[in-house]
Amino acid sequence: MNWMSKLLQKSAPTTAGPAATRSAPVPAPAPTQVRAPLAADPPEIWLAAVCEVADKALALDWLSGLEGDARLAEVALAGRFAELRLAAIRRVEDTAVLERVARLSRDKDKRVYRDCAERLKARRQAGEDARLAVTLAAALRALLDAAPLNLSQLLDLEKQYRALGQNSPAIDECQALLDLARARLQQESQARRELQGRAEAALALLRECANLASVDPAQALDLRARLDALAGVQPGLPDWLSSLAPAKQLGESLREIESGLTELEAEGERILACEAFLDGLAACPPIDAPPLTASAASSAWAALSKPKNPQARQALEARWQEVLRPAVAAPQPEKLAAVDRDALRRILERLERLEQAAEQGQLAAAEKCAKEIAAALEGHRLEGPIEARLARATAQLGKLRGWAAWSAGQARDQLIEAAEKLLQASPGVDDLEQGVRGLREQWKQLDSHGGARGQWQRFDALLTRAYQPVAVHRAAEAARQAAAREVKEAMCGEWEAHYSAMVWQQSDYKQLEGERQELLRRWRAAAARRLP
Repeated sequence: MNWMSKLLQKSAPTTAGPAATRSAPVPAPAPTQVRAPLAADPPEIWLAAVCEVADKALALDWLSGLEGDARLAEVALAGRFAELRLAAIRRVEDTAVLERVARLSRDKDKRVYRDCAERLKARRQAGEDARLAVTLAAALRALLDAAPLNLSQLLDLEKQYRALGQNSPAIDECQALLDLARARLQQESQARRELQGRAEAALALLRECANLASVDPAQALDLRARLDALAGVQPGLPDWLSSLAPAKQLGESLREIESGLTELEAEGERILACEAFLDGLAACPPIDAPPLTASAASSAWAALSKPKNPQARQALEARWQEVLRPAVAAPQPEKLAAVDRDALRRILERLERLEQAAEQGQLAAAEKCAKEIAAALEGHRLEGPIEARLARATAQLGKLRGWAAWSAGQARDQLIEAAEKLLQASPGVDDLEQGVRGLREQWKQLDSHGGARGQWQRFDALLTRAYQPVAVHRAAEAARQAAAREVKEAMCGEWEAHYSAMVWQQSDYKQLEGERQELLRRWRAAAARRLP
């Protein structure tokens, strides 16, 4: 039974204390030992090693030796570390592989899924931008082929361009086409402005020609040069510009100017021919000639083409009568006595000044000399060549008066235009008042050349309307000053009553100074008070 005793002794429990009854800790399992892949190993060995190795740094290092989007996708899906999976998916370029990884990692790895989703979205956006850029470039080329450019379409294309990504393949081409379109638009706008300016210049030239009764050679040459300058650009206009309203207006104005200028030149030639004929008769007056010479001169005068302008025709007819009339054909009334020698000498001096003033266009001096001659001739008569000289000088003065009246009419038209501009500009009250006063003064200076009732009524109505803001302002200012005056008078009465009852020996001077400051403040406030 010895073997039984030994067996029981070995299996008996020990009583070494509480610490002896604790169970010993279970050792942790050793990490999986993965062999480092060799360069000659197939890709499957590299893939398994990267996915199974327990060392993160070693896994990332081995990942750099792994190639192929499919294998990198397997690492992104089955790698042990988040950093390893993210590094693997960032090396994947194939779109289909990225879509597969995104689908499988949607609910498992947010970082890998987000990276895939962002890259796929960027690729889709890039593709859409590339397609839109190609479409935009085609639309811009079609826009540039048309003339004129459609501004609304260009603005819409610019809006589409700003919505494109800056990395689009055709972005540079679109930018170049847009720059070209903007340059074209500026050129077309400039061409429109120049055309409008030429149309307005032609209209002004047409008005100028319409206000002329005739032209001398120098005037005709100047007007022709201006007409040729305006007409020279008409044939070179593009089709789209020629179809605009200013181009049609320019063409109509040029045709009317050509017709009117031709008529003015013909009128000037008729006047020059008549004046040349009369000058020839004046050089050898037919007064002492036999009746046959006078008859021949009358026939020649009747054969000449006379000007159509009534004033010019009347002046020439008056001169003709003075040149042709025989001395005996126009006896002076018996009641008029001949001018004595001293009076004749004074009349000759004034006549010379009258001729000089009329020749130089000095209307005021010529008018003064004519009045002095008329005063000296009161109750007397002139005879022979001196009478003919006076008649020619008087005719020249009449022509000068006509030109002055026409010039005054032009000046009045300009003042009416200035009044219209002043009415539309709406400047400040002071500038408006000065402008109205200045225009009225200029109109008053033109009254010496004769009245123009229709022009005056229009001018006065425009300035009356333009002056209304000034009148309203002046009325408001007068009302404000009257209200301020009433307030100040009331304050003066109040202060006078207050201080007349004050005992100055018992006054508090500090309080008096405060009251004085308050009085000054109220006084200034009354001056600056505005009406409600």
